[in-house]
Order: sequence, then C-alpha cells, then structure tokens
Amino acid sequence: VNWTAWDNVRVTQYTAETMDEAMINFAKDEMMFLAVEAEELIASKIQASLAAGMEASAAAIEKVTTWAEAEALWNTFKAQIEEAKASLEAYAALQEKLEQGLKKILPEAKFIGEEGSHDELSDDGYAFIVDPIDGTTNFVKDYHMSAISVALLKGKEAVAGVVYNPYLDEIFSAIKGQGAFCNGKKMNVSSQPLSNALVLFGSSPYDKELFTQTLEVLSDYFYQALDIRRSGSAALDLCNVAAGRAELFFELQVSPWDFAAGKLLVEEAGGVVTTLDGKPLSFDSKTSILAKNNVI
Repeated sequence: VNWTAWDNVRVTQYTAETMDEAMINFAKDEMMFLAVEAEELIASKIQASLAAGMEASAAAIEKVTTWAEAEALWNTFKAQIEEAKASLEAYAALQEKLEQGLKKILPEAKFIGEEGSHDELSDDGYAFIVDPIDGTTNFVKDYHMSAISVALLKGKEAVAGVVYNPYLDEIFSAIKGQGAFCNGKKMNVSSQPLSNALVLFGSSPYDKELFTQTLEVLSDYFYQALDIRRSGSAALDLCNVAAGRAELFFELQVSPWDFAAGKLLVEEAGGVVTTLDGKPLSFDSKTSILAKNNVI
C-alpha cells in the first residue's frame, strides 16, 4: 500500500470539500489493493489443507468394510473437522489484516466486520464495513463463488465500495456520484423487463425460519421471469445486477457487510436498492434486500 502517497494527500492544501473527495478516491484505490492482497493470504492458509483433507476422506469412505473401520474413520473425520475449524481462524486473521490496512488509510474511521466485536455506526465520520469472505461455505467447498467486500461509509451513507472476485480476477468498484466499474470498465444495469430477467436470490441460510417465505417470493418471480439462480454470495449477486448480467436480486435477511459495497455498485450503475417492501436500507442491522434495474 502506497502510504507515502497518502501522506502527500494529507499534507497538501485542500478545502474541506476537496479533502473529502481526495480521501475517498485514495481510499477506494487502496481498498482494491488490500482486497487482492488479502485474498492471497486466505487462499494459501485454508484451501490447500481443506482440499487435501476432503480428497483423502472421500477415498477412505470407499474402503470401509467393517464397523471398526467405520468408527476409526469417524474419529478421523472429527479430527479433520477440528482442523478445518482451526484453518478458519485464518478468516479472523484476514479481517484483522484488512482492518490494519484500512486503519492506515483513515485512522479515524470506525471498523465493522463480520468476525468478532466491532465499532458502532454514528451519524457522522467515516466507517469501513468489511466482509473478508462473502460466501464462506462456497469457499470451504471450493465452489468458486466467494468475494471480499469492503465499503467506506461517511455517516450512514456508502461513499466508496469494492468487491473482489478472485476466481475471475474481477474488481468491482464505485465512488458515490462517479459511476460503477468492473476492472476499470464502466457498468450499467440492464434495461430488460421482468419477463426477460435473470432473478438472483439468497436463501438466508443462517435464518432457516425464513426459507418457506423465501420460496413463496421466489415462486412469484419464477413464473414471471426468464430464469432464477442462487449463488451463495450476496456481494457477487449485487455485482452481477450492477454489471447487467442479471436484472434482480432479493434476500429476506442480510447483514450490512453482505450488501454495503454491492448496494453502492448497483446504485452507481443506475439501479435501485431497497428492502423488499420498498424502504431504504439501514446499515445498523439485518434487513431484507431487493436490488433491480430501473425497468422492473
């Protein structure tokens, strides 16, 4: 991270308004850098060990012929589960790495992450909202549908957002009022109606009591839209709406770190993001989400 460049930004004479603009632009660039750097850390610490363990387990199951062998294999599985849990401590390490890097960009900013305790939002000042791995189950299963999501808030409004998809090497970025981009190319939501829409959805897996209601909403869309998809990453679903690859995304319950960056991306690409009943989203708590182009 180019801290010397940031020091130069801080000491240059700016008005209050242009200083804010300079900070936000610099922060967005460094957020992109940190997201890529952080992904390399987490990939090296988790995926290799888990992939090897899963492959060995699958081969062992095929050889079981007695109860004693099955019991021994179960004990091995339990040990592997504990190893996987230990590996996922790298998740917390990744968040810590992001926090340290982001705090160097804006030391005065609050930090809100999925892992552990975090700061509370206020009505003024800056705050980073981070999801070190959006799509954690996908990542553990090597499903290639996960992302790092970082947003910068001023007060309770997102002013910069970055989502990095390491599998496709796509960096989605936006600054409020300056448009949304994928690898530097400007994005726009699609202009397709619901009848020709790809509808993305999340199933709120940590709130299973919402699944029946999710299916009811999904059923309505299924019979009206072109097709439906579930990826397991709200951040990437929002990116795909922003990029015009899909027309709508909904989920009955998401956390602020799931959507903070993606919401800004969709809005800067010309789309609309609200709760399912059309109200403004809040960064203070869990909420439903509906993101779509401006035709549907």
